[in-house]
Amino acid sequence: MPEQAMPMTPQRFMKALRQGVFENNRRLARALAEWGGPLEEGQVREILHRWAFGTPRPTGLGAPEPLPVRRPVWRNLPQHRRVAYGSLLSEIRERWVARLTREIQTMARDHKATLARYAERPDTQGGRIVSGDTLLHLIPGVAENPPLALAAFQDVDPSALGELASLGTRIRDHVLDLAGREPVILMAGGEASGKSTLSCQLIRQGFPGAIVDSPWVSEKDVQKVLDRGYEAWVVYLDRTFEDAFQSMLLRAADEGRIVDPDESARTHTEVPPMLLRSLAPFRDQPRVSCWHLRNTASNLDLAEAIGGPLDGDGKDALASIRMRPESRSRADFQQAARKTWARFQHAIQARRHNPYPADLTEEISRRMPSRY
Repeated sequence: MPEQAMPMTPQRFMKALRQGVFENNRRLARALAEWGGPLEEGQVREILHRWAFGTPRPTGLGAPEPLPVRRPVWRNLPQHRRVAYGSLLSEIRERWVARLTREIQTMARDHKATLARYAERPDTQGGRIVSGDTLLHLIPGVAENPPLALAAFQDVDPSALGELASLGTRIRDHVLDLAGREPVILMAGGEASGKSTLSCQLIRQGFPGAIVDSPWVSEKDVQKVLDRGYEAWVVYLDRTFEDAFQSMLLRAADEGRIVDPDESARTHTEVPPMLLRSLAPFRDQPRVSCWHLRNTASNLDLAEAIGGPLDGDGKDALASIRMRPESRSRADFQQAARKTWARFQHAIQARRHNPYPADLTEEISRRMPSRY
């Protein structure tokens, strides 16, 4: 049996989340400033801090990690290569699909090298965080031009996607092996709720186990952790949809991720009830914990975390998730996405926000759910 894990406290969760958001804002401010005026990097950083902390100069935080020296490759793309996948000629789209298929197959054949490259990425913290998004960015075509390549996945052959899924399973198993005798944290929450931010900071601040960073947690996920002899700590991050969607838009300009409004609405709608169903078989189980991080206040100093083992305070977390006020329909979230995107574009046109990449703009607009 594993030794008893170091107890997790609400203060520890919130300290990691605040520090992570603080550091993300610094990186994001630099990226947004690089797209051009009217706002300079310092102005953007103060706006982001005020949004997250209620003040442009938050206090009580640790020294930040140094900003990356190198820019992501895709941000150096010349303008003529910044085109949306749907606007390409059919033969060019076919070449992209063929390229991605070859690259996935190459990664799958040499899975040991892929695991090594995965562990070398800073956002995996030495290979101790499982992230499907990180795996995608190991594909050379995605690293080169993520908005275009990620959009091309809609046409990639299912057999290649199956090989990619198998790679993901290998990475997950390998990361769980690295947990040793420590707990495994299973993150849950809608897109851009803060899961990746919290994951990196928890390990930087001394969490010794492994972390699975995904919107979804199933009963099978929890049981797999228990079967390996680990404690399973499920952490649900709760953030208002409007704030999360705005963060997705900003993060996309930094990382080149595709923003899919309908998928975002789906995760915010479906993750909480699925999580409650998944944890129901483990009620009164001391080796399974549940935490509810309520990042729904006007600033992070007012955010709360409750929870613990399911034979104790974890029951309060389940009740809190069940009673959360954010329980809106998928259609409501889709409407909120449309309104947020319209305000975002208006701010750019009114020069209250820096320019936004044209290829991302086209992809987001194309994926925006219709009103009917």
